[in-house]
Amino acid sequence: MSVVIPLMTLPFLVPGISPSTGAATVENAQPKTEITNIIHPGEWTENVEEARQISVQKEIPLFLHFEAPWCGACVRMHKHVLNDSATREFLGKYVIGVRVNTDHHRDLVRRYRVSALPTDIVIGPDGTERSRYVGAVSLRVFLSRLKTIAKQVQGLKPVPAVTQQIEGTDSKT
Repeated sequence: MSVVIPLMTLPFLVPGISPSTGAATVENAQPKTEITNIIHPGEWTENVEEARQISVQKEIPLFLHFEAPWCGACVRMHKHVLNDSATREFLGKYVIGVRVNTDHHRDLVRRYRVSALPTDIVIGPDGTERSRYVGAVSLRVFLSRLKTIAKQVQGLKPVPAVTQQIEGTDSKT
């Protein structure tokens, strides 16, 4: 059984609504440009518009990863590459990672002319496409791409060292 609570009984939970009167107030109103779902370092997001705003604010590129649940290569990348802790070290620091489900975002597929999956597109804070990668790759190759992007974008911040062994090698690169 679900319980429905009228919104007016919970005005203190709604930004821009006075808890005492339930009326909208200027001092409590939230600006339209506010980012509602904060993207934390080390996390992928699915909200392209929010990610674009953060990209501009932080002056780091978007990393759009186009995928689909029926794509075998995409599923393998999800399992072995995208959620790896070494990959996550770059997210939110050097790129804003956005996972784009092509079944739900046909407009983005058309806009960026994606014709194969998986496809990764790097978009600068100015909105220009910086690079494009098509096809599934190993963790080692993916991290190499992220390091290259980080070096191009951030001359001021050090690129994080990969802290785990990759594919059975002894190097930490």
